[in-house]
Amino acid sequence: MSGDRVGVRHPAIVLACLLGCLAIRGSSYAGDLEPYPLPPEARSAIEHLAARCDVLILGEIHGTREVPGLVAGLLAALNKQGYRALAIEVPNDAQAPLLAWARGETKRVPDFFANPNGDGRGNVQLLELVRTAVSPPFRWQVVCFDESEAILEKRYAALVQKRRTGDADSPQLQADDEISLWREGDAAMAANLLREAKSLKSTDRILTICGNVHARTERDAKDPMLSKLWPSFAGMVKQGQPEWRVSSVDIGFSSGAYFNEGEVKTIRGRPIEHAEVRSAGQTGWDLVLSLPKASPARFLSPNPSSPDGPAARSQTAAPGAGQK
Repeated sequence: MSGDRVGVRHPAIVLACLLGCLAIRGSSYAGDLEPYPLPPEARSAIEHLAARCDVLILGEIHGTREVPGLVAGLLAALNKQGYRALAIEVPNDAQAPLLAWARGETKRVPDFFANPNGDGRGNVQLLELVRTAVSPPFRWQVVCFDESEAILEKRYAALVQKRRTGDADSPQLQADDEISLWREGDAAMAANLLREAKSLKSTDRILTICGNVHARTERDAKDPMLSKLWPSFAGMVKQGQPEWRVSSVDIGFSSGAYFNEGEVKTIRGRPIEHAEVRSAGQTGWDLVLSLPKASPARFLSPNPSSPDGPAARSQTAAPGAGQK
C-alpha cells in the first residue's frame, strides 16, 4: 500500500500486491544502497525519539531510494540502543526465502523482489538494506508483516463477488468497500507483526518501515478520510501490545520523484536545502521528517509494471483521494 504526504492531504486506497506483473529476473544490484546523510539536528531528533520507544515506525512514500538509505545510515546508532529487528511491509510468506537469500543460504531472490509489482516496495534498495541488517555487525532479525498476495486476491475477489450478487447494477467496488479492505489489511499486518515479535527477546526493539498512512499512532480527527482509516496498522500494534512504547515518523519530500502505481511520479513541494524535522502536532505521527529530494527506486526488473498490466489495473483509489 502506497504513501505520499507531499502536496496532498488524503490517502489513496491502493489495493497493491493483488496480482504480480510481467518482469524479467535480474541479478545486478550490488552498490545500490547508499546511506543517506542526515544533518546532525535531524539525526539527533530521530535518534532521540528512537531511544524513547520500543517500536519506531518510519512512514514512507513507497518507491524511493532515500528511505532504505536513511535506515542504513541509522542502523549503527539504533543497534547501540537495542534495536534488533527490522520489520518491513513485505508479504509474510516472503520472510523465510528473503532471510535465506540475505544470509547467503541461497542465490534465489524472493519473487516479490525478482518480479516486483507496480507499488514500489519490491525494490533493490530494500533488498540491500535487508542484507545489511542481517549481516555482521548487526545480525538483526527481519520480519515481513504484510499479507500474502494470495490472501489479498481472495479477499478482493470475495468483495467483488458480494457486490455483484447484491447489486447487479454496481459490480465495481465502492469507496466503503475499499476502506473496509484497507482496514482489514492493517489489522492483518498488525497481527502478523505481533505474532512474529514473539520470537524476539523481550528487550529487542523493532524498527519498522511501512506506508505513512499505516504508520499513524494516533487518530487525526481533523481529517475525515484519515479518520475512516483508523485504527491504522501502528494503532493496532499499540492496542495489541499496550505496554509497548510505539512512535512514528512521517517521511516526506519537497521535490524529486518516486515509483508507485506502475510509473514514476513527480513531487512538487516547497523547496528546502536540507532535511528538516518538526513535531507532527495532532496529525497522527510523532515527527515529520522532510527530505529535500526523492529519487525513484531501482528494481531487478527493468519494467516492474506496465500501464496495461494486472497490477496497474488492480490499484483503486477512493474518489477524490490523493496518494498516500
